[in-house]
Formats: sequence, structure tokens, C-alpha cells
Amino acid sequence: MPATITTPLAILENPGSITVIVGRNGSGKSRFLRDLTFEFQNNLDYYVSYVSPERGGSFSREAGIDQAISTDPNWMPQSRNKNQAGEFKTSSASLLMQLENALGRKLDIDLVLRADISKTFQSEYIDKLNALLLNIRLVRKPNQYGYVFENLEGQEVSAKEISSGESESLALGSEIFHFFLKLDFNKLCEVQER
Repeated sequence: MPATITTPLAILENPGSITVIVGRNGSGKSRFLRDLTFEFQNNLDYYVSYVSPERGGSFSREAGIDQAISTDPNWMPQSRNKNQAGEFKTSSASLLMQLENALGRKLDIDLVLRADISKTFQSEYIDKLNALLLNIRLVRKPNQYGYVFENLEGQEVSAKEISSGESESLALGSEIFHFFLKLDFNKLCEVQER
């Protein structure tokens, strides 16, 4: 990390591996983080991800979002480079499916990983996401692409009916898993506002 990071509106001197930025509402924290993301997005030494502070949508997949993510690598960073990302949770649900596909590809080529039958998508990701939830769980239905929500009685619950906190937990959990999937040891900078 450089000793000084300069953006059009601010200077950050001597950042640590974790740097906390505090200030009053309207003082420019979000703007600084967006500028920082823009500054480092094309720098191959860093992997930067801006997580919008106001995350809208529901944790469900939509074909249009999947299409936008797969055809335009700039769609997600551009749609999230604002304080109110309306489709944030929907794109997070798409990232969860990307994680599953990535693990499948990894199993195809990594014989050591394939030999460890305890490491499945369920155990590595879904069980960990479900540990964040109290009243619902994410479940794969046989012969169905994607996941559904079930309550504790096993009844299916619409993604639009789960609580905002549950939806937020799933979205941020998926974002973190996806961040680490993309992480390269040469790219150790994540920009996130909570």
C-alpha cells in the first residue's frame, strides 16, 4: 500500500492493512471511498471492491442481472459506485451462483480438492451463510437451478418476504465469499463502507 493515497477531495496518509474512516454525515466519506475505488480499479497490484452503504433489491436471481454481469465486466462496479445501489442484493445472489460454478470448475482440475469429499458447496458456502440466519435457511431443491428460502417448518418463503436483516446478511456474506474468490495476494485492498 502506498504511504499516501490522494483522491480529488482527500488525502489518506500512512494507511494500515485495515483503515477506518469516520466523519459526520455529508463530510465526504462515501465520495472518498468511491474516488479511491476509481483510483485503484485499473491498478493490477490491488483488488478493490466498493460496497454501497445503502443496498437495495432482494436476494433473488434475475435473468437481466445475470446477463448484465456476464456480458459487461464493468456493469457491477458502475451500478454500485453510488450510495444507493438498487439491485445490490440481486447481483449478490448472482455472485453466489458464480461461486458455485467456480467451485465446480476447481473440482474439475484440482484432484486434491476433489479427494476431500467433505468440501462441498453446501459445506463451504451455504452452511456458513445459513449460520447467519435464525428463522430461514437457503436450500437447494432437487432438479432446480438456484436456491430457495425455507422457514423452520420447511415451507418455502419468497425472497421478497425475508427480513431486511436476513437479506442483508446473505448479500454481504456472498460478497465476502466472492471477494476472497477473486482475491489475488498481489491485490490486498478492499474498499468498503458499512
